[in-house]
Amino acid sequence: MHRWAHALALVLASMLACAAPLASRADSTATKVVNYTPARMNVVATARGSCWEGSIAVNRADAYRCFIGNEIHDPCFTRGSGSVACPDIPDNDRGPLILLTKPLPQNTTTGATTAWAMRLQSGARCRAGTGTVIPGYPFYCSSVGVCASPLRPAGSAVYYTECGAPQSTSSGPKVVSSKRYAVSILWR
Repeated sequence: MHRWAHALALVLASMLACAAPLASRADSTATKVVNYTPARMNVVATARGSCWEGSIAVNRADAYRCFIGNEIHDPCFTRGSGSVACPDIPDNDRGPLILLTKPLPQNTTTGATTAWAMRLQSGARCRAGTGTVIPGYPFYCSSVGVCASPLRPAGSAVYYTECGAPQSTSSGPKVVSSKRYAVSILWR
């Protein structure tokens, strides 16, 4: 009887050990992937401006880096003839509409579409940086610092990112206190 109880305990322990990774996956809801459509953006202001190159924030043929006065907007998406929409995602789908004073430049984007904004399951809101970024951490996020590009493990419905606090060092910027986060919504 003693051996039977010991064997049962081993079997239960191994079953629990195998189930633990599945339980942690079940805690995360599948990431919603949004292929952004600029026609839906709520226009809060209309201004004259121009675009001078393809977007740095997202790899899309219809996305540009644009000016309104001295202010840079990136990404801005082609929205009809002669205008681009510059949404304030992930906070909300609204922003300025730029009436172009010059034709759009050639956009030489190639390859797969990339993410440019995300909301983490923690509630943090993130946008791709278009200025100085720490290599490997192109997203600036509320409350969690900087984050890596989101990845989806094979067989998973959830994208994940690593986030941490940026820190300056004598050898350049680095990220400390890195932590993994599940992504709830991903805009590309």
